[in-house]
Amino acid sequence: MVKKQTRSNEKLIKRFNRNLNFILIVVLVVISDQITKLLAKKSEISTPVIKNIFYLTYSLNRGSAFSLFQGYAWLMIVISLIVLGTIIRYYRRIPIKMIPATALIFAGTIGNLIDRFFYRGVIDFIDFRIWPAFNIADAALVIGAALLIWFFFKFEYLDKKKFAKTKTPKKR
Repeated sequence: MVKKQTRSNEKLIKRFNRNLNFILIVVLVVISDQITKLLAKKSEISTPVIKNIFYLTYSLNRGSAFSLFQGYAWLMIVISLIVLGTIIRYYRRIPIKMIPATALIFAGTIGNLIDRFFYRGVIDFIDFRIWPAFNIADAALVIGAALLIWFFFKFEYLDKKKFAKTKTPKKR
């Protein structure tokens, strides 16, 4: 009886930590994204941070990444809602190792969705001059997606590869 209760408590603690990590990442990213966007909107001028390399430049992107799909704001909103709905729907199935990456994608999607509702576009301000301007939500999306790809290859693909090597050969 005691062992069963201990296992139950351990599961509750794991679930609590999993949810807490997810929520903390989402809240921190969304708040920092929205605050920095408000500051960029307030300034509306290009400010050099490192001359000829890094600037803070306000721009309103009415498309998606790299200003693609200009004029299709409704499509970006639908895609964002599908991403959020999918994460919510399958949240319990997400391996704990992938929670931070998933939280970054969730937060980045929320951050840009907020902009689409309030500004009919996304505020970008991080400008390296050799790359299109972006924001913290965009960075969270890219980092989250890169981590998911890395996790897939590290834990899923490689584990299956190991499994394939250790299979017992068929008898002749």
